[in-house]
Amino acid sequence: MSNEMSDTKNNRQAPQDEQDEIIHAIRRIMKAEEAILEDDPDVHFASQEAQQRIQAALDRLTGNSTDEQQPTVLEALVFERLDPLLRDWIDQNLPPLVERLVREQISRRMQQDGDT
Repeated sequence: MSNEMSDTKNNRQAPQDEQDEIIHAIRRIMKAEEAILEDDPDVHFASQEAQQRIQAALDRLTGNSTDEQQPTVLEALVFERLDPLLRDWIDQNLPPLVERLVREQISRRMQQDGDT
């Protein structure tokens, strides 16, 4: 049973490690580009079309996109990471919560019926 739990943790950790690696790579690229652009602002590494596509992708990532219906990539990553945590919390806490609330409601109803 503990092997299954450690396998699940390892499977969850692997995508997180990959995401962290991607984020760090993007940051390194951005720092390198900033350094180059500070030295020579007229330098262009990509065509105008490529720059527009890159800007659109960055806008989508950061939420600056005009498409408000779709979550940003960052939001999607957060939702993906939170979903199992929320499901675990709900599975663990919802049944006792519902049971307590139902018990309190029944108790109130019984008191109301006893008062009349």
